[in-house]
Amino acid sequence: GNWDYNRWRERTPPGKAALDAVSPENPVALHSRDGHSLWVNSRALELAGITASTPDPEGGQIVRLPESDEPSGWLLERAREAVHAVEERGDGSLTDAIKRAFPLALAAGITSIHDFDGWEAIEAYRALHAAGELQLRVYKTIPVAHLDRAIEQGIHTGQGDEWLRMGPLKIFTDGALGSHSAAMLAPYAGEPENRGIEVTPPKEMQELVLCASRNRIACALHAIGDRANRNALYAFQRARDEGAGDGLRHRIEHAQHLDAADLPRFAELGVIASVQPIHQTSDMFVADALLGERVRHSYAWRSLLESGARLAFGSDCPVEPFDPFLGLHAAVTRQRDGQPADGWQPQERLSAEEAYRGYTEGAAWASGEEGQKGRLAAGMLADFVLLSDNPIECAPDKIVDVQVLATYVDGREAYRAG
Repeated sequence: GNWDYNRWRERTPPGKAALDAVSPENPVALHSRDGHSLWVNSRALELAGITASTPDPEGGQIVRLPESDEPSGWLLERAREAVHAVEERGDGSLTDAIKRAFPLALAAGITSIHDFDGWEAIEAYRALHAAGELQLRVYKTIPVAHLDRAIEQGIHTGQGDEWLRMGPLKIFTDGALGSHSAAMLAPYAGEPENRGIEVTPPKEMQELVLCASRNRIACALHAIGDRANRNALYAFQRARDEGAGDGLRHRIEHAQHLDAADLPRFAELGVIASVQPIHQTSDMFVADALLGERVRHSYAWRSLLESGARLAFGSDCPVEPFDPFLGLHAAVTRQRDGQPADGWQPQERLSAEEAYRGYTEGAAWASGEEGQKGRLAAGMLADFVLLSDNPIECAPDKIVDVQVLATYVDGREAYRAG
């Protein structure tokens, strides 16, 4: 998997014929880099029951061959679910996989995570916590498919302790830019019929946000395109207008492409912009090609900050590496390999200190834990790192070279280099 046809020499969308040529008998399903597309061969389509007569599911698209109803082998958003239903799962234990990941995160200087995996991950973290085997702190979101289950169990945002705490409900409002499925107000360049996909229809999303809010569960709405962000903001506005969930810290995940009129609404509604700076340096040239002049308000961190919005920074791993210094570098320079010279849309650059606060104080605020972590101060949790250089004071192009020498969690050394 991990393919991105926007970066192929010939930008031909993926199709089943290429996979059929190398694997005609065995099913093949390859996930795209952004996690919003699936490239499959004919055998996988057959096992999933996807044919020319299969309609597009709500919130998804079965891409067809030109002038035909025949599936091309490219499945977008919820159209992937039919293949996921027949995929064979590995035999490995999820708890064992998580335990193997802990040292990698600690070596990167990470002491707390906001996890967006499924319900199985909730159970795995609970088991690790009960056994005293959590090596870093976890703020665990709730999959939207399990909202009723969460309510039945009395789960609410903020429930838990300093090691494992329940977070918001995760809802997908649209797709992703790389899959050309981010929901946009205007069509993609060269695709006059394509304005992306609303994975969760706006009215359904509003009802979900209302239901969650009334049960003391905050919401994290995945929104990439400007239309998706507007839909998400309207959902939060409706919850506020109906007095549902006062005090909950709702957030929009990614908030990548915004219409200028919606920029101030984050602060007005108290919605956190939970963003991943490294997405900007990965996607900037694709954004230029697909959105043209609309990129003026893409990855608009400076505009959001100056409007009074709260920023929380992360990585979106495994879509991007979880190395926070790559994200810090992206936020400060908006460059990849030194280009563009002044940074992409340089008016949206942040200072190193502002970016650093996004990864520390901003992330702690998003989880309602600003009184426990996010700063080095008396009475706070003793989670900290020793670094080879000061990322706030070093030259911007040297931020990526900063090394983690040691990581401490709860006052105890959890990692040491070498």
